[in-house]
Amino acid sequence: MGIALTTVAILAFVVVVFVGGGIIWGIGHSAGWGKGKKSLPENKRQPYAYLDEDKSSREAIEKIARGYLDDDALETRSRAVLSTFEKAELRRKGIFSIMEQEFEKGSLTWDKFAAPVDVALEGIQRNTTQIVNRMQAFDSPEYQRMDRIEQAGGYKENSNEVSRLKVMRETLGEMDDLQQKNDRLLVELERLQAELMKLTGSSDDTDNIIEEIQRLSDDAKYYS
Repeated sequence: MGIALTTVAILAFVVVVFVGGGIIWGIGHSAGWGKGKKSLPENKRQPYAYLDEDKSSREAIEKIARGYLDDDALETRSRAVLSTFEKAELRRKGIFSIMEQEFEKGSLTWDKFAAPVDVALEGIQRNTTQIVNRMQAFDSPEYQRMDRIEQAGGYKENSNEVSRLKVMRETLGEMDDLQQKNDRLLVELERLQAELMKLTGSSDDTDNIIEEIQRLSDDAKYYS
């Protein structure tokens, strides 16, 4: 391919570090967890700040995500990141509120349910870290310019520009895949909360939920 495709391909791979880390919300840390329709001009963008999966914080992730709320290509994705944290915190509070009423802290039963919550929160933070890293590497103004030209029939079928657009769309797809993984983790947390509220559900119900949360988290780490 051409130089443009090679450059974009390298940038796409540089930021590929799948769902991993942030502040680990372990059992001991669980309690501490503008609208517009235009692309942000380059001179208004924040300097690129790559986030380490094992060291990034929720605050750092949200700060970057908010910088893309006025970006046509990334607005929906940035809002999804912010919404994911809000929903995850809501589930965490709900689950631990039930546990505090029903189980003794530090007991085997407490740990059984606290551990998967922490695993899910860690997976979500890993995913959101990777989403905002990709956001920062994505050239939205250029993507929208090239997309308009392509829609107008301005590029030859096998041109470098068409190949570059394909790579950029794949990067957008990667962000969406990461968000879908977050959505699945949120669903499992909701299921866990529902089963805890029943407290009469079979152990198989909660065990299956715990196993699924662990699987989703392990899957995230595998691709990191």
